[in-house]
Amino acid sequence: MADYIFGDTAFKNSLIVDELIRNLDIQENTVAILYLLCRQQTNQQNNQNGGGVTSSSSLTTSSSSNNNNTANPTKSSSRQSISQIIEFINDCNEHQIKKAPNHFASLCHSLTEYLMDSDQPLKGLDPLSKAIQKVQQLPTQLTSIHTDLCKLALVGKCLKPALTFLDIDVTDISRENDCYDVKYFLAYYYYGGIIYSIIQNYERAFLFFQTVLSITGAAISQISIEAYKKYILVSLLQNGRVIPLMAKQVNNYLNRSVKPFCGPYNMLITAYTNGSIESLNDIFDTYRTDYQNDQNIGLVKQVISSLIKVKIQKLTKTFMTLSLNDMTQRVHLPNVEEAEKKILHMIENGEIFAQINQKDGMVEFHDNPEKYDSLQMYKMIEEQINKCMCLNEKLKALDQDIAVNPLYILKKLTNDGEMI
Repeated sequence: MADYIFGDTAFKNSLIVDELIRNLDIQENTVAILYLLCRQQTNQQNNQNGGGVTSSSSLTTSSSSNNNNTANPTKSSSRQSISQIIEFINDCNEHQIKKAPNHFASLCHSLTEYLMDSDQPLKGLDPLSKAIQKVQQLPTQLTSIHTDLCKLALVGKCLKPALTFLDIDVTDISRENDCYDVKYFLAYYYYGGIIYSIIQNYERAFLFFQTVLSITGAAISQISIEAYKKYILVSLLQNGRVIPLMAKQVNNYLNRSVKPFCGPYNMLITAYTNGSIESLNDIFDTYRTDYQNDQNIGLVKQVISSLIKVKIQKLTKTFMTLSLNDMTQRVHLPNVEEAEKKILHMIENGEIFAQINQKDGMVEFHDNPEKYDSLQMYKMIEEQINKCMCLNEKLKALDQDIAVNPLYILKKLTNDGEMI
């Protein structure tokens, strides 16, 4: 059916396509309508490039524009496409849609482009959420539509719909009839890392940027460069240092194709490792424009602030009591008031355990009061154990799938033959 719709010249006429879409029952003919909508997008692109037959709505708009020059056929066509695609996503039969995941994903990509061009990103969040749920074979499956949802959520500054899917760990990737492009995988984890950075969930952000960097290639990747810049900042915030990636080929790729483009960020690593707040501030002042252009200035400021916290935490391991004046000098803060504010903030967040004596200006440090014997702690440990057991089962299943994969067996036999 797809070859016929996309190959027959009769379907170049958008009037015919519109008429067919209106007359077909969506529950019984979901796949047919999907192919027609995809063909309609192709026709509209051809029309914009200067050829083909316009749809009835475009003809109406074009006619009115002759009488009133304020009308815009392209915008009218885009509005019609947006409403038509959203209606299809809401009403389509999810069992049938799973048979054509590549065309369904392509239609969702078109919707995303229309919404971005018309500056209506929020309008696509609910439809794309439904689209993902309808096309997924299981809740932990990643599709290329996930990337569209994250993109619109970021642009629209409404992150909750994307977080609903980001919080689910991926165990499978939809091949979309072998049409899945790796760029969607990279973009999904890159956007996801940004979203988690915004809500200050640095543990997940670190994991997402790390996943982007695990995919290497022969050519220089702009998305890898941008992900590495954010990976440095998030790693410093989460771990107090930049954690090197495990795979040797990944580190070789980073050293060759990524790190040379991240000079201002490499300098941050050196200054942070040396524990020099003055150097960090100097680097920030020197390369402020670079951080601003990369939209990382907020993270850089947090990195500088985090080094102050690290220094204060180190003092808790050395001293039992310390005056605010001494702490101000040791941590290189501007005044005692700033030191007191930092300590109180860290106490509230549970980053240190201490109390300030207002009479003599002394800070008294305490041990962690957690005894790990509460019911809440028991439940948390039990939950973590269950997660580890589930992960272990998933890894066993993945290992089994790889072991019986013909491509893997062929490669292993080839490698074994070369060794012999």
